[in-house]
Amino acid sequence: MIVTLADVARAAGVSKSTVSLVLNDNASIPERTKQRVKEAARQVGYVYNRRAAGLRSQKSGLIAIAINDLESPYFSGVVAGAQSELERQGYMAIISNSFENPAVQSEFLTRIREFSVDGVMICPAAGAQSDMVETVQSWTSSVILFSRSLEGLDADFIGGDNFSGMQKIMRHLIDLGHRNIAHIGSNPGASTSRDRVRAYLGALHEEQIPHEPGRLVECVGTREAGYKAMHHLLQTDKALTAVTCHNDTLAFGVFLALQEAGLAPGRDIAVTGCDNVSEAELWHPGLTTVDVPKSELGRLAAQALTHRLQNPGGARVARKIESKLIVRGSTSPAASITSHRSRFVDGRS
Repeated sequence: MIVTLADVARAAGVSKSTVSLVLNDNASIPERTKQRVKEAARQVGYVYNRRAAGLRSQKSGLIAIAINDLESPYFSGVVAGAQSELERQGYMAIISNSFENPAVQSEFLTRIREFSVDGVMICPAAGAQSDMVETVQSWTSSVILFSRSLEGLDADFIGGDNFSGMQKIMRHLIDLGHRNIAHIGSNPGASTSRDRVRAYLGALHEEQIPHEPGRLVECVGTREAGYKAMHHLLQTDKALTAVTCHNDTLAFGVFLALQEAGLAPGRDIAVTGCDNVSEAELWHPGLTTVDVPKSELGRLAAQALTHRLQNPGGARVARKIESKLIVRGSTSPAASITSHRSRFVDGRS
């Protein structure tokens, strides 16, 4: 038996027009009435035909989210914040993980047009080009980039201030007396990495600290990559006292490499991350990092997109969210690190 609006109206004790307004989330209906209608619809087994409603309103209620790496705790946190905000506003998210593959991401962005999505949120995969987004912009004005930007592209953007975040990390290490500092996780294909590397090199230049090319390690942002990079640095750079990492996940790999070598983060070499994922404070010692408000970033990006849906001709949004330095036990003064490592090497501790 097909359940109709009339069945829901009878069960709720309201008119068919009221049921229709509730199902379309009309703001004029009191919350108590909305809840009564929704409960009645559930009890009688009514299924809202969103496709038919979309044909009438020319809106699907769908938002596409193209994410570069959903396995990353940072990016999954951002997406969770965006999805929560979209659901609060009555939208459903279609999420695609590109595994940092621009071709996979481009294919998804091409296919989602078939679903008549109302808007698109994109965190570009490493190496993605602006023409990928421009293709989407050719059929919808409701597009926002989040977390990562693309050079030369005119589009709304919400992300963290990656440059200032790394500046804070470098200032913290330099104030502790460190001069022999490496950076693990350079990735020229991602704007976040370019900003953090620029801040790392800029801090060295400002302090007149010579840059050693071998101390800038290019790799992907995984735990395994951090482990391998730190293992290599331990073999090739005996003067190193501090390591900055592009993200916390890399830093966890660095911890593992140090522990395997009989060294302790914070005691024998200072280690820092970026993003402050939940695992960062659970390690021993806790990881010094910069906190990027992941859920808040996603929520703000979703809000900016829905605002664009309502104001297609409005001014572009370009916002960078400030990060906060979180100091934990993985960093300590260079003098104490040098002293302890000397005793360790000499066999006196």
